[in-house]
Amino acid sequence: MSAFESEIETLVILITSTLITLLVTKGMMLLRVLDHPEERSSHKTPMPTSGGMGIIAGFLTFLIGYHFYVAPLITEQLLWILSGALILGAMGFIDEIIEISFLKRLSIQLIISTLVITKAFPHIDIMSLKFFVLLILLGGFINAYNFFDGLNGLAVSSALMVSLFAFGFFQGAAIFYLALVPGFLGFLYWNLKGKIIQGDVGTFFTGLCLPSFLLLELHDISDSVLLMGHLFFPMLFDISVTIASRILHHKTVTQPHKGFFFHKLNLKGWPHLKVTSLYASLVVLQGITAFIFNMRDPFTLSIIYGANTLLYSILFWFLSKSPANK
Repeated sequence: MSAFESEIETLVILITSTLITLLVTKGMMLLRVLDHPEERSSHKTPMPTSGGMGIIAGFLTFLIGYHFYVAPLITEQLLWILSGALILGAMGFIDEIIEISFLKRLSIQLIISTLVITKAFPHIDIMSLKFFVLLILLGGFINAYNFFDGLNGLAVSSALMVSLFAFGFFQGAAIFYLALVPGFLGFLYWNLKGKIIQGDVGTFFTGLCLPSFLLLELHDISDSVLLMGHLFFPMLFDISVTIASRILHHKTVTQPHKGFFFHKLNLKGWPHLKVTSLYASLVVLQGITAFIFNMRDPFTLSIIYGANTLLYSILFWFLSKSPANK
């Protein structure tokens, strides 16, 4: 198959996968698994949830189509990652029906993350510092992404932008980030309309896939992790500052709340789309700067992370002082 034919086949698979996502997400809307408003909910009435099933369907459609029509793609490593993500997605779906406590969910997430790391990458010593760092990375990101899913389109639009940039940056993992794109696009169509939310099934599945694919990179994993952290910096900064503030003020971080900055903007009168557009634009800014600077140089990375911290500290402070949008 020529390069041109390969690109055409990939485009067809992308379009097909997006259509599958649209249909499956619409099916979940009709199934009427409902999310009832709670402390951190941004909707006032029960909302169809588990739209993440559409994201999973789009991702699997792309993987299977690409594997059989373009080039072999499914490996033992990928199957371990995929199995772990699907188990967490299933747990998320069950959680939508029968609430599972935070500690039980966290325990299962860490067990699955451990299995993914040790089975997919047996060369990593389970007693090494690298293993514990990766375990914290996977378990932490799953929950961070789940926390960030608080407004229509917010989490999935950021994940979409990051996946597109990751496709351009990475080599070994690039195609897997592209595989996430049709699922995000198809779900985002309905989500921005306020018709359905992805629920834990979507955030748990995506939250494991996004960092796990980094392990498929052939070069130093630390470089890939720092680059991904740079791309997701707006989200991670918001969550980190909020959690640190709640700890300092002796408030719980495991119970639902509206203390995140994106929630505060929404409470000030910013519509969902406006907040989502802000964060998506910031992710694009992060991606552009990653293209401009050498993200493999430790000194440059330290300067960039320092600049990120200063930039978002000033930006979020300025927005917090702005008048309410009435």
